[in-house]
Amino acid sequence: PANLQIKDTEGRYLWYNKSFGESRRRHGTDPELLLGKTISEVSFNPNLAAAVVAHDRAVLERSDGGVPREQIFSGKDGNPNLVVMVTKWPLLVSGTPVALATFSDDSEEWRQQQAYYEEVRQLLETVMEEAPVTLQVVDRNMCLRWANKAFRHYFDLNDRPILGKHISEFRRSDDMVDHTVDTNRRIFATGEAPDEFEQILIGADGRDDTHLLVKKVPIRDADGTVGKILTIGTDITALRRADSRFAAADSLLSSILKHAPISIQAKDRDLRIVWANERFGAAAGRSPQELTGKTLRDLALPPEAIERTEAVDRSILNNGGTVEYTERWIIDGQRRHILTIKAPMADPEGQRTHVVTFGVD
Repeated sequence: PANLQIKDTEGRYLWYNKSFGESRRRHGTDPELLLGKTISEVSFNPNLAAAVVAHDRAVLERSDGGVPREQIFSGKDGNPNLVVMVTKWPLLVSGTPVALATFSDDSEEWRQQQAYYEEVRQLLETVMEEAPVTLQVVDRNMCLRWANKAFRHYFDLNDRPILGKHISEFRRSDDMVDHTVDTNRRIFATGEAPDEFEQILIGADGRDDTHLLVKKVPIRDADGTVGKILTIGTDITALRRADSRFAAADSLLSSILKHAPISIQAKDRDLRIVWANERFGAAAGRSPQELTGKTLRDLALPPEAIERTEAVDRSILNNGGTVEYTERWIIDGQRRHILTIKAPMADPEGQRTHVVTFGVD
């Protein structure tokens, strides 16, 4: 489907294929008039003819070709311009050029594709540059080949030339450099990247440390070997701070529940105790750890009390709702009145999974 023409070393047209002839006819030229003539003799555009002759001579003198070049052939008598991609190859006999083959194709679709690819490239570059994650590429010498805005910001590199620099010149600690170099070397050697890992960026000038979740991606050369490594860093500092605050709040809540002056216990749908505080353990004569996984039937309780309590627990698990009533127990030989409150616990889907019991003496 591509246009093909052959000229001798003097530039005279010797032959053309069907596609070339049809193309010339569409743009107002009779291809039969070309045979035996040079482009300078048949072209009404001397500048174009001179450019084509120069290109032909250069390819013949070098005895090589294959480099695409765009050419515009002006339309005649109101016909549209013809924009083509041209590739020339010398035809050799015993190493000597005897003719020149020219392949050409209407480049409108090619130019549209190039415009599309350029648009995609610019979009990709913008996304990578402005992405809220650190992005950097290093080569096998551990030198930086590219880095985005977030990386330059996190490492205070906005005002410094960094491309081509060894990573040791901008990392903030020797340990971080050693770990990064060791990890990269393993990737270059094996072609396999490790799982994501956390890296702590030591804060400079009194600033807080930054926690980065790091992912490394091998970039392979044409021969399949790893030639570069892309490193992606996601800032999880806020998450770590939230984890710390949650841990502190969880510790405080656990302490309150553990030492509260009321008995607390939670059972699953099989009525096994999954958690109990010390007050309940003391009343049951067991430690909270010993009670985990036990049911009321494992404790020294009257059968009728067990059946009554389990009936209430099952009702709450099946029907929901909170109940409050007073139970009478013999504890350490003394009759005690226990205000009992039972309530369900649900999972994120709203399914009741546990029943919690509070007992106030």
